[in-house]
Formats: sequence, structure tokens, C-alpha cells
Amino acid sequence: MSRLNTLPLAFAEHFEPDNFDEISRKYFRDLRLNGSLYADPSGWIDTYSEAALQMPSISTTKDDYGRYYLDVAHTLEPHKTAILELLSQWEGTQYTRDEVTLCPSVSASSIIVLAALKALGVESLVLETPCYFATAEQAAHLNMLSNFVPTYIGNDFQMPEMVEILSKYDNIVFWITQPRASLGLNQNFDHLWGALSTLNAKSYLLIDEATDQTFPALLGLLRNHPNSQRLIKLKNFTKPMGLNGLRVAAILHDTSLKRQIATQIETFGGSIDFHSLKTIAALAGDIGRFRLMLTAANRQVIELRRQAEIWCRGTNATVLPLTNGYIGVVAYPIAKSKELFQAERHRFLAHFRDRATPVIIGPSMYFASDAPLEFVRLNYMSHPQHIIRGMEVLTDFSVC
Repeated sequence: MSRLNTLPLAFAEHFEPDNFDEISRKYFRDLRLNGSLYADPSGWIDTYSEAALQMPSISTTKDDYGRYYLDVAHTLEPHKTAILELLSQWEGTQYTRDEVTLCPSVSASSIIVLAALKALGVESLVLETPCYFATAEQAAHLNMLSNFVPTYIGNDFQMPEMVEILSKYDNIVFWITQPRASLGLNQNFDHLWGALSTLNAKSYLLIDEATDQTFPALLGLLRNHPNSQRLIKLKNFTKPMGLNGLRVAAILHDTSLKRQIATQIETFGGSIDFHSLKTIAALAGDIGRFRLMLTAANRQVIELRRQAEIWCRGTNATVLPLTNGYIGVVAYPIAKSKELFQAERHRFLAHFRDRATPVIIGPSMYFASDAPLEFVRLNYMSHPQHIIRGMEVLTDFSVC
């Protein structure tokens, strides 16, 4: 389904609509239903994480599951105190109880924050691209306008001058990811410091760090900025390790936002799974182990990306660089000209369907249109055969 009616007209000039559901139904639904996949390089079902080998074992009792675990008042103690210490060491700066709100996921955190900021008068988002699809969809559901800043491979996906962009807007939240969504590239600390300096008293900088594997966090010391009350960060504890079954995330925010964020928690499903809460608290009690798990995950990702790159040498495929996180892409020129691109995209997707290999492509990651290149998502927290076989199928596609 196209969301162009809820987006600025400039969107159509640089981006194509996210037709993920339509593409899935048309090309890949039957493959997933009958489980007859040759490879699943973009997917999230058959994943593997070396960090899982170091997960702590915990025990619970039947009494642990009787109530809701919402981060209001002191209801999450003593687990939150332990988690605060982990966050403080991870970020390299001390956080207090009223500067952290725990939620079940970063997706839940983002809509809670969006609703809170809307209540405070924020009218729209400025989003770097590529970006996470759910952010754009959540904003649309809340009738907030999203302004997408296109970036391109020819310029190494560099953002335009942030100060210039932000000077054009008021009452906005500048929404970015660390590492860059679908690129796995780290943000520039100095650029973000400058962006914070530019924000007025009605705007915010939000950094979604859901997959950040750095410890200490690369952007933790942004909190020392004189304008840090305009800074919001979203973090997940085990998602950077590819361990998505545990459901605890954190919103890091100024104390002035605590009340407004707290009012949105129950409305948007902010209750935390107790088993996950206790597991993260246990990890917080062994920060050395936590750090080693992030390192193991990063090492696994970098090695698998290297294998994908080796496979594609001598072909038209370009495996994009990635240093952090685990979602990357491979770029492939699927047509000989821009004019033939749309017709060739159908043949490209049919090629993957016929080889029993579902894929997620550029528009669903909000890559700006860059024909004749197509971008294919790679989940490097997959079993290696999914990535290697996916590269095999990709490079077998012949451009007409």
C-alpha cells in the first residue's frame, strides 16, 4: 500500500512507495507458507547469533507472572537499578531513574516517544534515509508529517549539511539511526554535536540505537552537550546481538520528558515481559559478559559480510561496507538504463521467486530511487548459507 497521500509531495520526486506487503503477496507468500526456501538473505526467521552461547540462565517463580511490569514509579525495582548501571557504563555517563524509561521494544519506544512529542507540540519528523519503515508508518498513523532527506550511493550516502537542513524547520524531531539503518555505518559525532547546537527550544534530536554494537557507545557523550535536554535516545540491550526474543528496550531522555512519556506507556503497550526483564538485569550484573557478547556479534557480522563480498568479486554486485549493526545491503544494477528499470524489477523479483529466495528491496528500507541500481537487504545475523546462497542467486541474474 502506498502512503504517498500522507507524505510531502517531494517524497515522490526522490522515493518510491514501500510496497513490501504487495511484493510479498505477489512473489514470496507461497514460499514462506510451505517453507520451501533455498535461501532467506533478507529475513529474520532462521537467524543465528554467536552471542547466544553466552546468555545467562535465570530462574523464575509462578508469582513472578501475576502482574504488569510497567516503568512507572518504582514498580521495576530492583531490576531497573541494575539496568541503570549497565546503561550508565554503556553510555559513559551516569543516568538516573527519571532519565530512563524501559519499554518492551524499540518499536514500542518510538511510538511512545512520537505520541509524547506530539502532545508537546512537535508537528513533523525529518528523517535521514535509508530509515526504518516502522518509524514512518507510526508517524503517519499519528498524523505527523515525515520529511525524508535522500542520500545516494554516489556520495557514500552522506547526509547534506545538518545545520542547513534543521534551520528550515521548527517544531520537529530530527530522527536518525546509529548505526545508519540498512547501511551499518557509524554516525559522525561532531556533525551531531553541531545539529544539537542548531535545535531550537521546540525541536528534538532522536537517535535510534537499536542495533548499536559499540561499547562504550560511540554517541554516549552527546549527553554532555549544553542543549542535551533536546536529545532522546532509544536503545535495545540484546537486539545488537541478534537476540530479538528478549523484549526490553530503553528510552533515554531529559527528566522534563518523563511525565509525558509515562502517560503514553500504558496506551501503547509498554508492559515488559518479566522473563526478559530479569534476564537483562542478570546481564547488567556482569557487564564484562555483556561487552563480550556485543563484540562476538560484531565479529560474526563482519566475517559474514566479508564472505559475501568475496563471493561477489568479479560480478556486478556491490556488497556495501558495514562496521556496526547487522543489517546491510548489496547493490545490483538490474537494468541497462533507468527507462527499463521498472520492467526489469519485475523480472528481478520473479528470478528470486523462481529460486525460492525471498528478498526485501530498496523502497522498503526507504532508499532514495537510484535506478538502475536495486538494493537488497542482507541480515548478517542469519545462518551463513542464507547469505552465501542469496549472493549466488543474485549474481545469477542476467541483465537484459
